[in-house]
Amino acid sequence: MAQLSLFVFLFMQSTDFGLGLLAPVLTALVLFRKDRRRSARLLILPLIWFGFIILAAVFAESTAEPKTAHWIGYAGWVMLAAYAGASAWNIITLPRARWIAIACVLLNAPVVFMTWLVLAMAASGTWL
Repeated sequence: MAQLSLFVFLFMQSTDFGLGLLAPVLTALVLFRKDRRRSARLLILPLIWFGFIILAAVFAESTAEPKTAHWIGYAGWVMLAAYAGASAWNIITLPRARWIAIACVLLNAPVVFMTWLVLAMAASGTWL
């Protein structure tokens, strides 16, 4: 139960109480394009930050404050690098959908940054 409550807490903090859910929803609109087989890989962008929230919740520590394993703070840096690499890869290799790729990258970027910040706070146990 501690993992589920930490997941909900981290998810709500990362998405600014649900407002950040617009990013994956708007990113999923690429599935309505004619070349959806190529542009569907843009869905990896919201999966990166969502996967790290799940990872932090799995390694929840049973304390009074919301806290996760200390190494999750370092995993946040891996998340930022993975997001930057996936963003560059999508922008470079989708020539016909380059503007859509840039829009999806910019839509998910604030949520990725907030997720990184929340993961760092959850790893240290110090909340702003």
